[in-house]
Amino acid sequence: MVGRRYYRSIGMYIQYLPGKPKQLNRELYRVSDVLTDGMETITLKNGDLLRGTNRCSKIENGILNFFVNYNLFVIKPAEATPDMGEIEAEVKKG
Repeated sequence: MVGRRYYRSIGMYIQYLPGKPKQLNRELYRVSDVLTDGMETITLKNGDLLRGTNRCSKIENGILNFFVNYNLFVIKPAEATPDMGEIEAEVKKG
């Protein structure tokens, strides 16, 4: 991006290991729904909200794998430049 502005895409991966519930598939799909709704937006420390994109879950071998991306722009702080200090000048006519 232009100047001090940068684009960030942050991917999150959540793995749910359910143990041995009586109804394994039911538990995995319930948690998948909870994560899909709960990870739709997150709140940053400064109060800004980020919307999750590409939310999806996959169930493999009795384990739930959930994926979500958060995309945002960040502005890097300007580097501090030292002051020039004082300068003296003489102007001569003629």
